[in-house]
Amino acid sequence: IRSRLGWQPRHDDLDAIVAQALAWEDKLSTRNRI
Repeated sequence: IRSRLGWQPRHDDLDAIVAQALAWEDKLSTRNRI
């Protein structure tokens, strides 16, 4: 996709993407506790 369409991902560090996703899920789980 990058070479054919010139597309660039907004974030391309997989470790950072996963860490951010896990932090988001953790935030949601603590927010939704009753």
